[in-house]
Amino acid sequence: MDRQKEQVIDPVREALKPSHVAHVALLPASLNISKEALGYPVLTWETLKESKEKQFGVSHFTSVLGSALVDWGSYVASWQTPFDQRSGQEIFDGWKSGTLEFPYMGRAGGFEGKQLAEDLTGSWKQQMYRLRNEETGSSNWFKVEAFVERLEAQA
Repeated sequence: MDRQKEQVIDPVREALKPSHVAHVALLPASLNISKEALGYPVLTWETLKESKEKQFGVSHFTSVLGSALVDWGSYVASWQTPFDQRSGQEIFDGWKSGTLEFPYMGRAGGFEGKQLAEDLTGSWKQQMYRLRNEETGSSNWFKVEAFVERLEAQA
């Protein structure tokens, strides 16, 4: 989302009043992902649907969104890679003990990103990170091994 912010949101913000532009993640509530875990405010599909229906009544947009909410599980079942979410300390300890079953972890901005750099100044132990079994190709995901090596190098 950092690239989206830089290439899309920032130019729009420059052209409009900053109070009229927000960069948020639009996700179904069933994903249960917090702003803290993602690094951006989260707007749920359900909240958007309710808000638009109260403001404008039922529309094509809210009907399609309602269908997506009903069928969300079947949409992702075939491609969803199992993931977990744990604190940095749990990830570090699990990797060192050989009990961590996930080789990849994610943070907005990735391994060289601003958010991970800020985490590593002290909050990494409590910070929640997403974990997965497979590489995604996204720059937000990186090897747990690299995270642990970086921590050990700065100790």
